[in-house]
Amino acid sequence: MAKAKAAWGIEVGSAAIKAVRLERDGTEVRVADFVVIPHPKVLTTPDLNIEEMLRISLGSFMQQKSIEGVAVMMGVPGNDGLARFAKLPPIPKKAVPQTVLFEAKQQIPFPLEEVEWDYHLFASEDSPEYEVGIFAILKEKIAQRLSLYKELGIRPAGMTMGPIAVYNAMVYDRELNSTGKPVMAFLDIGTRASDLVVIEDGRCWIRTFPIGGHHFTEAIASAFSVPYGKADRLKAEAATHKYAKQLMHAMRPVFDDLLQEVQRSMGHYQSLHPDKPVSQVIGLGSTFRIPGLRKFLSDQLGVEIRRLEEFEKIKVEGSAASDFAANAMNLSTAVGLALQGLGLTEISINLSPVGSLREQVWGRKNKWFIAAAVLMCIGSAAMFYRPGGDVLPNVPGSVVRTKQAAEGFKKQFDEVKSSADVGALANNMIFLLEDRKVWPWIVSDVNAAMATAGTQEPLLGEFDLSKPPVPYEQWNTVELVDLAGKYKFLSSPAPRRTVDVTMRVIVPRDTKSAKEFVQKSMLDWLNKHADRKDAPYKIIIPPTGIVPEFAALNAAAGASTSTAAASGGGGEDTQQADTAAAVDGAGTFSGKNKNTETIVTTKGGMIGGSSGFGQGAPGNDANAPGGPSGSGTKAETKQDRKASRVAIKSSAAEPVDIDRDASLPLAPNAYVGKAATTVVIKFTVELRPPVGRELAPAAAPAEGEPAADGSEGGQP
Repeated sequence: MAKAKAAWGIEVGSAAIKAVRLERDGTEVRVADFVVIPHPKVLTTPDLNIEEMLRISLGSFMQQKSIEGVAVMMGVPGNDGLARFAKLPPIPKKAVPQTVLFEAKQQIPFPLEEVEWDYHLFASEDSPEYEVGIFAILKEKIAQRLSLYKELGIRPAGMTMGPIAVYNAMVYDRELNSTGKPVMAFLDIGTRASDLVVIEDGRCWIRTFPIGGHHFTEAIASAFSVPYGKADRLKAEAATHKYAKQLMHAMRPVFDDLLQEVQRSMGHYQSLHPDKPVSQVIGLGSTFRIPGLRKFLSDQLGVEIRRLEEFEKIKVEGSAASDFAANAMNLSTAVGLALQGLGLTEISINLSPVGSLREQVWGRKNKWFIAAAVLMCIGSAAMFYRPGGDVLPNVPGSVVRTKQAAEGFKKQFDEVKSSADVGALANNMIFLLEDRKVWPWIVSDVNAAMATAGTQEPLLGEFDLSKPPVPYEQWNTVELVDLAGKYKFLSSPAPRRTVDVTMRVIVPRDTKSAKEFVQKSMLDWLNKHADRKDAPYKIIIPPTGIVPEFAALNAAAGASTSTAAASGGGGEDTQQADTAAAVDGAGTFSGKNKNTETIVTTKGGMIGGSSGFGQGAPGNDANAPGGPSGSGTKAETKQDRKASRVAIKSSAAEPVDIDRDASLPLAPNAYVGKAATTVVIKFTVELRPPVGRELAPAAAPAEGEPAADGSEGGQP
């Protein structure tokens, strides 16, 4: 591959998209950008639409980062392909390709026409023998990936296997491509499978086996009978969870399975290289964060195992350095892919189909073909060009016809000019079609601003509202209730397009502390990220700043509509009367006492009434929980509604539709009886015109007519 000045390496993992952009800086390489985008759900989640999940995550990457004009290398998981190693007898160099082809037919368990394959020769100065690494993947799997990438606008310059990328990254970063270096192994535990990559005197040996983080998650889900997503969160919290001991006990069988596979892999390598023992193992992947795993493997294997905490040569400068170091354990594959894009790798395996590569090459040449064609046309036209002095004077008819044509063109021009305003407006309307990415950017920015609130991780899962994992007064949650935008075309003082964004959120604080909380989190984020070169718009910050609107949430009404479980009156047996304790109602409910034949009136209204209805017994209070808004069953909810309708009909009040006017919510309200504030944040973004185009200014309105932006037309 030709050496590029910049390259993206993108690993599409089962847990996240991991991407690194490397750039040449003289003889050095620097990290220009990187990103880790977790999938909304791990791809090993049962019954998951994997393609749709990848479309969301890769779409998010394309929205956040630009790959225009940069080489892109994509990774293929080791368990999706195969790697085989063999020694070739001493043969002339020109006979190597034919010998490798014969070896590939023996090593690859599929017809060669069904796979994409490539090979790499390892040669040493002190031996006439060659060692060959053969790498292959089914064409069907490559085609599926390329189809999705093409749909999202990603055209990779090449595709290679994940363990090869790890090898390339570690050889470059630790300079392991020379003889005399200690033999090192890199154990990359992925989600579905693990790769053992052994580097010895610059040579590579790889084995992939089907045990990964997914199997630890499954063990927890089975032992605790919890959903897969919750089990995955428990695995991540194993070090600090109050049931850490039980979690570790549940994962112990997977510890043993992993150990057996690593022992089998290292034993196989050792049988092939008895005089080259592995001196150290470096752990890669988030699974190595499971407490005790590194020590367990190290003790059982008798080899020092360390986690990759940072790269030695590949570093990031500035504020992003700490984030890069924190993710170093998961970025080796992406770094190796980017290095191959720069042409700085020992192994340059490319499993992309030849047709795909040819299509890219011709695509890059198209612009040169077009330019050449234009030059040819200009040259051809010059052959027929005559200076004005060579025009013959004896063709007056041609002159007359030309003059008449010119007058006709002028008339058409005047007509077009008179409708210029309409054309300009139409041109500006076309921009709406070119702004398809604007709204996803706005949603992403709103999510990023809300994320600065620092929501505690236990609050992200499901929990009992009566026993929250974090005390309510310490919640850092921000609930997005509504998000809307209004597009506008403004003509003064200069043509521009804007979107007025309105977001309504609920903050679990009183109004006073909510103001400080919102200012230090969401508003601070909007101010700091107002103008970014990669964003399709600029957030307009007025001189007074963005001023939100704050309103205390009505906790009393929330209690009645969400979680009321009312109790009855003072021992009267009433016939189908609503006996809810009414502290927030607006009206009365009446019913007949079956014993005394008298009318019993209960204060209150529809708010909270149906949540606490119960059939009274003589001499006892009527007490009953209410449906989904309390702790009752669906049958009890149905009984509540029926009873409330009867009570309404028997009272003097005007009949109402309980299902329409006072429907019971299906989930409890987290803010009932607690301090909470509704915050409305309004801000405007000004859209940037697409590259190479400018907004067409609309014609000035006639005097006294309103302009597009609401101002008056005419002379000042």
